Amino acid sequence: MLLSVLSSSVNAPSVQKLKVGFEAELPPFAFKDQQTGQIQGFEVDLVKEIGEQLQMEVEISDDRLDELILKVITSQIDLAIACLAMTLADTKWLIL
Repeated sequence: MLLSVLSSSVNAPSVQKLKVGFEAELPPFAFKDQQTGQIQGFEVDLVKEIGEQLQMEVEISDDRLDELILKVITSQIDLAIACLAMTLADTKWLIL
C-alpha cells in the first residue's frame, strides 16, 4: 500500500483553513467512529498536527476515493490523503 498525499497550492499566505479529503474506510489510517461519527485515525492525527504546525484550522471531509484527485485539481480541497496505487498513466495530469 502506498500512502499518497496530493496537494493544491496551500502555500498561499491567504489560506487560513486547510481543507483535507479522506476516504474514511481504512482503519487505522482513516475511519469513522461508529459512536461519534467523527473521522479518526493515523492520517487524521497527522493532518491535525500539520495544521497545528502551520497555524491553520483543519477542515476534514469524508469523500469517495474516486473523487479525491478531482477535488484537489478543482481546488475544492487542499489535500487528499488516501492509500492509493498509482500507475504512470494516472500521473499524466501532474505538473512536475
